[in-house]
Amino acid sequence: MQLVDTRGQLCPMPLILLKKALLEHGCTGEEWHVLTDNETACQNLTDYIKQIAPTVTREEEDNCTRLIFIPQVEACSTTTAPQNNEDYIVVLSSNTMGRGDDTLGQILARAFVNALEGQEIKPRRIICFNTGVLLAKEGTDTGATLTRLQSEYGVEITLCGTCIDYFGLKDQIAVGTISNMLTIAEYMRLAHRIVTL
Repeated sequence: MQLVDTRGQLCPMPLILLKKALLEHGCTGEEWHVLTDNETACQNLTDYIKQIAPTVTREEEDNCTRLIFIPQVEACSTTTAPQNNEDYIVVLSSNTMGRGDDTLGQILARAFVNALEGQEIKPRRIICFNTGVLLAKEGTDTGATLTRLQSEYGVEITLCGTCIDYFGLKDQIAVGTISNMLTIAEYMRLAHRIVTL
């Protein structure tokens, strides 16, 4: 039996953790258990599990839900390697996403950055400027995600030096190369595709 404990994690991390565990352990026909204490994450996990398993059982426990399933081997055997040469960069110009409530915007921005780790095709580079550099701070979940993207997948993280200085973050950055706007402008000009936050 394989156990994936996603309690305390907000979307999209529970789904990312499950997918990562499936990749690491493979599908051998054994039973998997996923724990979650977030209803939205539970729904997202259930939707995904239904794609790779004939049935999923939901059991309510103390303050959490247990999802039980046996993945089909063929469903997990499909490669997650890119099937084309899709090349893009991500520009994080803010630590909020969308317009309206800033607290909600910060939650959405964190979810967006964390979701990048679960993308089948990772960006070639992530550029952070303005309040986007706050997403690379030590001690944040986004800083940890950006660190993994760089160390495990080779994603280049570029940070605006002027922005780092403005916010006084020089000794608080978890990951990335501090650069300048001339270089950032060149990276953006040469990019095939740009995804912006």
